[in-house]
Amino acid sequence: MKQMIKALLGILLKGLLLALIIGIVIGIASFFMTFSVTTVLLGAGLIVMCIGLSSLRGNVSGRTDMRYLHARSSGSTRGYEYAKENLERFEEGSNFAVIMGIAGIALILVSVFLS
Repeated sequence: MKQMIKALLGILLKGLLLALIIGIVIGIASFFMTFSVTTVLLGAGLIVMCIGLSSLRGNVSGRTDMRYLHARSSGSTRGYEYAKENLERFEEGSNFAVIMGIAGIALILVSVFLS
């Protein structure tokens, strides 16, 4: 249970750190260009969330591609090793999608509070 809470807090912190970095870059760019920071933060939040979703979609579609699975099964690796590798890839892809989702939501919330 403690490991799960640690992992969730780590993912949350990574997402918020990513949102902070993107926000700082947008804030610095706003000094040199004339644009509405709130609009750009909202757009950046939506883009970051879309990147996370497309990553998750690509991960799922790669695991269900029958040609890819058939080509992998022709090697000398055992089936449980394939399953383990697939689960690890799915976990990594899911973590990335959650981090990007948290960052996108944070950017959108900052945009709403600034407007």
